[in-house]
Amino acid sequence: LRVSHHRSGDLHALLLAVAEVTEPAILQVIQLPLREHSLCTPHVDVVAGFWPNAAAGYAALFEACGQDPACQAAFPDLESEFTDLVNELSAQPRTVTVPDPAGGAPVDVVIDGFTLANLVVTAGLIPGQIAGLPTMIHDLRTGDGTLAAATVLLGRPPSGLTGYGLTYGVFCGESVAATDPETVEEAARAVLPRLPAEALDLVPQLRQVFEDCAAWDVGSVDARVHQPVHSDIPALIVTGALDAITPPHWADEVAAGLTGSHTLRFPGAGHDVMIWSTECGIAVMNSFLNDPGDYDD
Repeated sequence: LRVSHHRSGDLHALLLAVAEVTEPAILQVIQLPLREHSLCTPHVDVVAGFWPNAAAGYAALFEACGQDPACQAAFPDLESEFTDLVNELSAQPRTVTVPDPAGGAPVDVVIDGFTLANLVVTAGLIPGQIAGLPTMIHDLRTGDGTLAAATVLLGRPPSGLTGYGLTYGVFCGESVAATDPETVEEAARAVLPRLPAEALDLVPQLRQVFEDCAAWDVGSVDARVHQPVHSDIPALIVTGALDAITPPHWADEVAAGLTGSHTLRFPGAGHDVMIWSTECGIAVMNSFLNDPGDYDD
């Protein structure tokens, strides 16, 4: 959440990169002396939305491949390949041995249906990785699977990077406390009926989040966090067209309550536009924050 202030201290513009916003940030903004209390965060059940978000990301990937002549020629049945492979790997996981990029020693990587489904989602976190997904899926279906196994290892966050206390504090208190496994599974099956239960019983990004949150035991957040947002403060909403974590329809939900908002979709970008399209994204951001009423998009 990036904000720009008048000298008076009143908030006059908001830039929203569609993503999760934490309770401390929400309450901090609520407490600012604004013309209207406003916060840019979608009023959605985040964890229950993970599989629908994934489904939107899958559809965007398959559509993008179909519209690219080279991708369409190389992978004419990408959606079917992916769906069949998730089912096959759920019934019979595969073990692939590849060198560990951190040290070079051989590592056995077990790839099941959920692992593949989740890889396609989390590829949006790493700039450039989405473009290699069709090749990775096809290689896993017809080849030795080394591309997928290497991608699993590359996706491990460096030690010390992730603040797991904050991460689980946010997801457990804000999202998991507001839903249950049955709701998440029902939402998953509604949008991905061809994928197996073995995959859909887990949660993208946070594989066993309900069990983890039962252990973390942080309770639930202030009820104001879940209130819909309404404001006429100028807002720029940016979203990646291929984001399977917080897809473009989240931007539409946010915009519904922000009458002074404008949404930009960045083609080919995944999660966090500012790292996928840094030069363009930052230029637009700076232009908007300098003059929300007349910026270059």
